[in-house]
Amino acid sequence: MDPYIPDTLPLDSIDWGMHVSLIGKANAALARFDGMLQTIVNPEVLLSPLTTQEAVLSSRIEGTKATMEEVLEYDADPAAVGVDPVKAADIQEIVNYRVAMRLAVDDMRQRPICLNMLCDLHTA
Repeated sequence: MDPYIPDTLPLDSIDWGMHVSLIGKANAALARFDGMLQTIVNPEVLLSPLTTQEAVLSSRIEGTKATMEEVLEYDADPAAVGVDPVKAADIQEIVNYRVAMRLAVDDMRQRPICLNMLCDLHTA
């Protein structure tokens, strides 16, 4: 079996003229969205649920069984959530995943992805 070799970009087979109006609409929508984001005092409020959901779904690959609701309850009051030790470990893994993701985003503002960054994130 031969390895897959993708076509070089940009693709010559795309009729770019047909997409110009769609590209313009998409660009305008992104500009409006960017304008709305600029007015949000704390964008983390908007992104936090998405980050948590991504952490829950990604952690399932590793076998965690905690749900989004359980993680949110834990976030609201870690002491009030009475969970068994296995569930608590799953929730903590998801919380750690979120912390590492935030650190990665902050770190990428200062340096490119590199081996040292990945090692740093694994210690977080």
